[in-house]
Amino acid sequence: MKIQLSYTSIFDHRYKQFLQSNKHHILALDFSNESILDKFISSCIIDSTFYRLESIVFSEISIFKLLIFLFHLKSLPRLFSLSIRLFQCYDNLGDIFGILFRFPVLKYLKFEISANEDLHLKIPIGQYSPIEYLAIHFYCTLNELTDLLSYTPRLTRLSCLNLVGSETNIKFEVLTKLTNLVHLNVSINDVEFDEFERFLLNICSQLKSLSITTKCSDKSYLDGHRWERIISQKMPSLTEFILHYNDAIHDYFAIYSYHSLINRFTLPFWIKRKWILRIKIEDHQVLYVIRPYR
Repeated sequence: MKIQLSYTSIFDHRYKQFLQSNKHHILALDFSNESILDKFISSCIIDSTFYRLESIVFSEISIFKLLIFLFHLKSLPRLFSLSIRLFQCYDNLGDIFGILFRFPVLKYLKFEISANEDLHLKIPIGQYSPIEYLAIHFYCTLNELTDLLSYTPRLTRLSCLNLVGSETNIKFEVLTKLTNLVHLNVSINDVEFDEFERFLLNICSQLKSLSITTKCSDKSYLDGHRWERIISQKMPSLTEFILHYNDAIHDYFAIYSYHSLINRFTLPFWIKRKWILRIKIEDHQVLYVIRPYR
């Protein structure tokens, strides 16, 4: 059974009895908010008696309540998938990820924060995680992401939204352990291409799919020759490349020298692979898109 609990769920005596009698049949639990989670816990504690439970979704949960539950979830023998959405956070997330990385069989982790400002993500020294698919959907510096990835050597897929630049030197050497990573999806805010390229070159040898969305002011992301060199020399397995570059229009549109870089995406290297350039003008921005032909 897969059970989804929302505002309309009614926890009467029959439902509580049903949960107690069917713990061993439940494969997935999806909680739409913290209040419904509290009602569920008042009827049934999530512990090792849920020995077939493979997936849990926590939506709109507080960091305090999450920490309480994580200590109980470690006892689940088949918890392969965990999705967490905090409604806000202004604390250090390092301790939370330190706990999550100790889950013995966890393969998929999605961590999202509805509203957050300057977070600190310093993970205490711990063990390597078995996670293979990691989705980070909150503001994260390149330094913090590098720190996270140093504990996930089995990673095959990585999705990181709202990646920002780092003010301190980045220890890129820890990324050499990501020999299984084949899919990377990243949304970039204010990360210079030089810095992102160094990050990319440490993890890209096995990549098959690369998707990048950037609002960075660095126009080097539009350099087709540079991308051609990186892909042809460092990404022999890449079969899918997607690039979204958002260029703001201030007051009026004007042609600048960097616009000549765009023509480089129409050369034989790109045409042969059917990675096609599209240009869209929407509101006060020009959107440059490179993606496979459909």
